[in-house]
Amino acid sequence: MPTNAPAVFISHGAPTLAIESGNYQEDLRRFAKNIDQPSAILSVSAHWEQQRPLQITASAQPETIHDFWGFPRELYDIQYRAPGNPQLARQIATKLTVSGFPTQPNHERGLDHGTWVPLSIMYPEMSIPVLQLSIPIPRNTRELFKLGRVLSQFRQENLMIVGSGGVVHNLRLAMRNFSADKKHIKPDHWAVEFDQWVDEKLQARSFEDLLEAENKSPLFRKAAPTSEHFDPIATIIGATSKKEGIATIHASIQYGNLSLRSFATEA
Repeated sequence: MPTNAPAVFISHGAPTLAIESGNYQEDLRRFAKNIDQPSAILSVSAHWEQQRPLQITASAQPETIHDFWGFPRELYDIQYRAPGNPQLARQIATKLTVSGFPTQPNHERGLDHGTWVPLSIMYPEMSIPVLQLSIPIPRNTRELFKLGRVLSQFRQENLMIVGSGGVVHNLRLAMRNFSADKKHIKPDHWAVEFDQWVDEKLQARSFEDLLEAENKSPLFRKAAPTSEHFDPIATIIGATSKKEGIATIHASIQYGNLSLRSFATEA
């Protein structure tokens, strides 16, 4: 009988997490080890915003995209060579299209760091097929929630849906701390407050408040000056069934205000 794979949100933080060690990496590895291995992974990353129609990677061997600048050389040497699955990509594209989300297979696009950085930690063996789905421009959270509802059907076929972004992602403010000693950087109080607000809404399944976060929380605009890192949350809660709870995978804040809070559905 097919396994029902989880829907997961991963805050991917700075790309250097791929070459560092700590609680974040340990928690992601522990989560991956403690669940049944998915047959495939579909990532909805903050780093692939695309004009409509939606696009889904459809190459047999997607390339590794190093879409960042000024980081250590060893990051650029990483090649996350997980296979793709063109047939599954076509199936998902067809289902999304007939469900009101026109989607085209993209045979050229690779995996951006919002996808391969966390997956290189969780599944370093690179044996699970990985696909990536674009997020539309323009968009709204209710539309992304409905997108998650459609994608949730594939969870029953052991497809893990991963939203990759950040609960708090104010890069301009975080960059002030990039050169500082991490041991001496204290989390900004407003970032902690918003991060906890999101967690409270997740645990209470107050998904409506998360979809209306811009109006419900006065800290939203500071936590998400642009919404692309927060928006994948809407797709993941949309892919959550009414009987499922939300389990925390990891919770911390780096560089003062980059939240690494990550969570998954739990039966």
